[in-house]
Amino acid sequence: MLYFSPLIRRSLFVLLFITGGVQAAEECRPATDDKKPQYLVTYGSHIHDLMQVSQAQKPQLEIPVWVKDYKRGWFMRSKHTDEKKMTRLGVAPSNNDRFNGVLISTSTKMLSTYDKKSPCRVKVNRSQLQTMNNIAVPTEGEFWIYQVRDFKYTVKAPEADYQIMQSYIDRFLTNCIQQAKRFNLGSFADACVTSTKNWSKHWANDRRAPLEKQIVQTQPQKVDNLLKKYEGKLF
Repeated sequence: MLYFSPLIRRSLFVLLFITGGVQAAEECRPATDDKKPQYLVTYGSHIHDLMQVSQAQKPQLEIPVWVKDYKRGWFMRSKHTDEKKMTRLGVAPSNNDRFNGVLISTSTKMLSTYDKKSPCRVKVNRSQLQTMNNIAVPTEGEFWIYQVRDFKYTVKAPEADYQIMQSYIDRFLTNCIQQAKRFNLGSFADACVTSTKNWSKHWANDRRAPLEKQIVQTQPQKVDNLLKKYEGKLF
């Protein structure tokens, strides 16, 4: 049986930890092919957050799409402190499910910026993207989506200690309402509610004092009307 001194054992542990971290990062943030056009599926408040990052570089292409064999739902838990924890929207593979989002053109540089604020970036097949208007999905390029596969997040349904925050819903649905108007696609905002899973009674109204303290212009009355239409029993 081989014997290693405490110093060597600690060194091996550190090496394994670093190697594992690098491998996880590579699996979670794959390299892009700079020779190919880059596209990203955005969804929910994720649309808003990424658009805020890329205001200076407005996407050349934006297409409302159905994303097939994926589900969007309230199942991505995050915890910053004991007082600041919530359940966010997440996306994960799911056969025969679909949700609506916006496909945008992007770049390797912008993806690197998005990576710092998002879960794992993985490739999605072009065949899984179906346009919701008359603009065709590009035939060439690499298509990406951010899905829940990151050690920073726990995949579980909302509970009393990890509630859905109204301020987060406001950002999500306000963006959907804005996209519906931009694309002249009235059903887009409705689909944001109906194609999102895990709406829950564990739902906190932090509208007056948002948990994340983000200053965002929202449309609360329109959001409320949309929620009453589809989730009236919970809202």
